[in-house]
Amino acid sequence: MITLPVEFDASARAQQLLVSQGIIRGEQQVEGIERVLGAAAWTYVAGAVSSVGSFFYFAYVVYSMVRRNR
Repeated sequence: MITLPVEFDASARAQQLLVSQGIIRGEQQVEGIERVLGAAAWTYVAGAVSSVGSFFYFAYVVYSMVRRNR
């Protein structure tokens, strides 16, 4: 969860750097880089959601085992 704001900020800074250095030119390229870097940042969100889901799944499994053994 801590890396999410860092990753979104890094994507925004990378886009600004690419445009300011003239590596990316034209509106079509800027739109493309926005989409690619945005998708890269959102992969961290998907990973965080997956990790939270896994945690709750395993917590439920452990809770069920403890409850069954009472």
